[in-house]
Order: sequence, then C-alpha cells, then structure tokens
Amino acid sequence: MDVYLLYEEREWKKDGGYFDSASIIKDLGLDILYSAASHNQDEQEGGRRQLAGQDPFLGDVLRKVMMTPLTNGAEIRYRQEILQDVIRRPELITELYEFAKETVLQWEKLGRDLDAKNTKNHSDASLMARVALLELFVRRMETLTDLAGKFEEPMQSQGIRSFFSRLEESYSPKLREALQKILADISFYSEADHHVTGKDRNIHLVLTGGLMDGFKLNDLKLEELETNNKKRKRLRQKKDFMQLLLSTFDPTSNHLSFEETIVSQMIHVEYRVVDHLVTCCEGFVDDCRSFFENLRFQTAFYLGAYHLYQNMRRLKLPLCWPSAAKQDLLQFENLKELSMALLHRGMPVGNDVKLEHTMCCIITGANQGGKSTYLRSIGVAQVLMQCGLFVCADSYASGIFPHLYMHFTRREDSEMNSGRLDEELQRMSRMIDQIKNHGTAGCDTLMLLNESFATTTEKEGSIIAYDVIKALLANNVKILTVTHLLSFAQKMYREQADSVAFFSAERKQDGRRTYRIIHSAPQLTSFGLDLYQEIVEG
Repeated sequence: MDVYLLYEEREWKKDGGYFDSASIIKDLGLDILYSAASHNQDEQEGGRRQLAGQDPFLGDVLRKVMMTPLTNGAEIRYRQEILQDVIRRPELITELYEFAKETVLQWEKLGRDLDAKNTKNHSDASLMARVALLELFVRRMETLTDLAGKFEEPMQSQGIRSFFSRLEESYSPKLREALQKILADISFYSEADHHVTGKDRNIHLVLTGGLMDGFKLNDLKLEELETNNKKRKRLRQKKDFMQLLLSTFDPTSNHLSFEETIVSQMIHVEYRVVDHLVTCCEGFVDDCRSFFENLRFQTAFYLGAYHLYQNMRRLKLPLCWPSAAKQDLLQFENLKELSMALLHRGMPVGNDVKLEHTMCCIITGANQGGKSTYLRSIGVAQVLMQCGLFVCADSYASGIFPHLYMHFTRREDSEMNSGRLDEELQRMSRMIDQIKNHGTAGCDTLMLLNESFATTTEKEGSIIAYDVIKALLANNVKILTVTHLLSFAQKMYREQADSVAFFSAERKQDGRRTYRIIHSAPQLTSFGLDLYQEIVEG
C-alpha cells in the first residue's frame, strides 16, 4: 500500500536536502512560516477565530519537506496540482490527516514499537498484542475506505486520484473478506479469556478418533472447540491446518482421564492456531505500519500548506503558482517577503524583475532601503517553489537550484571562536568545498550573499568579494548579492556590465526610501548621512 502524495512513484525520505539548512531557515526567517502552518485558523465576523490549538507536527513536517528540494518541473507540478485540490476541498486533507493521526495514536497505545517478527516469544501476551494490532489495522482500513467513498466528486490531481485507486486495489474486497474471516476465526482468543488457566479455564473440546489398547487415542481429529467466552469455532474445513494441529498432541500421553493434560494441550493448540493465522497476516500488518506513518506525514505537509494559504489569504497577500524555467532566468511580478508579511501581519512593498541570460545580480544603494528584504523575498520564493508550494507574488519563474547556499553577515556573538571576517571566510570555504563535492560544475547552484565580507575594510572586503565571486561565476554558480562594498561593485560594473545585472534601492531626492529595487548602476554612496540626520537631528 503506497501513499505517493509527495512524489509520483516513491514515498518521501529525507535525502538530498540543502547544505546547512539551519542557516537557510534562520536567514530567511522560515520559522515564521512553520508557525503559521501549525495553526488552524478561520475567519468569522468581527475578526478571526482559532479553530484548533497548535499542532507542532505540521510545522515540523513542513520544515523537513521544504528543506528537501525537488529537482525538476514535473515533481513541482505534481505537488502543486495536489495542493490545488486541497484548496478546493480542504475537508479531504483535514479528515485524512486526523484519521491517520488517530490511527497512529491508537497504535502507540498498543505499543508502536511492537514488531511481529521479534515478539514471537511463545507467550499469550505477545500473541494477543499481535492480534490486537491486526484488529486495529483491519478496522482502520475499513474506516479509510468508507472515508474515501465520502468524496465522490472526482479530484483533478493525478496524485489524489491515484491514491484512491491504489487504496481500492490494495485493500480489495477479496483481501477484506479474507481478513475479516481470519479475525472471526480467532475471535475466541480474547484477553479476558487468558486471565484464567488450568481447570478454571472453561474449554469445551470436541474430538473424533479411535481408542487403542490402554484407552489411548488414535486417529485424533479436532472437530470443535468452545471457550469460556461462549464463542464456538469449527475447524473442520481447515484441512491445511490439521497436520499442524495434530502435531501438537502426543497420542501416547492423552488419556481421557487426564483432564488437566487435555486442557493444557488444548491451550497449546489454541496458541498454535492463532499464531499461525496471525503470522499469515504479517505482510498486511507490515504494509499498514509504513502506510499509516506515510499517510500521516504526507497529509501533514498538505494540511500545513493549506494553513499557510489561509494566513496569506486573510492578509490579502498575492499568491501564484511558480513555474520552473532555465537556470539563467529570474522573472517575477509584485514579489513580497512572505516571512515579514506574516510576522508583522502587513503588506510589504512588492518588486518586479525580469533577468534573462544572467547568472549574477549585484544590489547596492541606500542603507535601510529594502535590499536585504528583497534578497530574502527571492530566497523564500525559491525554497517555496522548490518544494511544490505557492509563492507570495503575482507571478514567479526561476530555474531549479537543488544546491542553495546562504551567506548572510552575522552579528558577533559568544558562539564565534574567531573574528567576524574569519567566521565569514570559514563559512564560505565550507560552501565552496561542498560545491566541489557535489560535482555538477555549479550549474544547479544558487548562492545568496547579504553584505558578505563587510566586516573588514572596504578595500580588503572588495578584493575578497571580487575574487570569490569571479571564481564562483567561472564555475556556473548563480549569484545574487547585496553589498556595501562599492569598490567591488564599481569594478564588476566596469568589467562585467554586459553579463551582470545591477540594481539599487530606490531613494527619492528628499531622502525617502520607497523600498523598491530598481535597475541602476552602482552608486558611490550608501547615503549613510540620511540615517545620521534622521537619528541625530530627529
């Protein structure tokens, strides 16, 4: 039984994740998105109401999946189509997730670590636990098929349609009937029935056979049994189990007068019959283990994404379904920084851009003009696109970069064992080593740099930045950088004006910042005097 809601032909597994995902999450403020995904909220007149408490599992799943990028446009479209179905019919994913969650909770109560292959210790307790787990999974599969039948309207996405088809095929009427018959056959093997032993155990046994000399039993056949729960089991038709059952008896010791011996051996027969039947169902139980774990995880991703969608709609933020393009294209309209919007519950300034045949973008301009916010908005959008989600823009198209790196300047803190420049150089060195290790000549690599190497002198920082970025570009790494290193920006403009895009934070004549990023040659100042006058002169 396969879920296949995150990938068309396989289940999700954590491999191929971003290098240093912790830095990506921190630098882009993605924890804000995960928190929004963890809450189920809805609107009502006079404000919003929270329908349910926080479910941290949703945010945790979103984080794991977002940090494991997709690698092609088909995978991205597969998830987008499923999410579009979820948005059209949110009750589907809500009920599937709650169902899977409740199944796992019931499983945990029985002992989630219970492994049928490792608990065959020939004890009633372990066998009863296996029986209870089988009963749980059969019961939950029955409920799941009923739940699937509720959604009669055909879903449009291939992923959900295929999920329902696989469910119907895997849990077929034939398999359902066989499992129900097995559970009926072993229904006498109840926990209550095993609190009593020996003569206190009310067992009624019907055998056929002959008598040998000394009143010894011969040609013994089991016809019928009844336990103290008053349920009768006929084994006459189970000819394939008869040899197994008879092998548990020693005819030389079974004298009719020895009641305790008969009862003891009957208990052993019970165990062997039930153990054999439950063992026959191990494949089904193992499939259910992985199925319900995957169902809970994968539906959690879509439910968390739907909560994020609700938050964006409530704030009237733009939303689009991004498209994968060539590596040298970056194009968007009204792109906003989603983390900031959710944090401040406002509407950030949007930006437009169209960069074709460009692998490097350098952004300079006024302090506090929106440059870092602009860079983060691209980073957030790229991560969202590469996990199959929507983007906070009117439109967004970009290449796919499974190898995404962040190099944002860090404040000096107690965790640093050296100066800030040394720390920046060490981080850059680790990233470059990783780029060399994945061996793709950088063609699927995107690096976002925010004020890198600004922790030393302008002259030294400019030299370092120039050498590093020239080397990365020579290896086909796409680079977007915000910098205050004006010597570096001017040199790149003189030498690479035709192949590098240059932008600047817009500043009006009166010093006002519009927080828009516009095409512009590198300027010779960051207008720090504006900030001085604002702070000092009030």
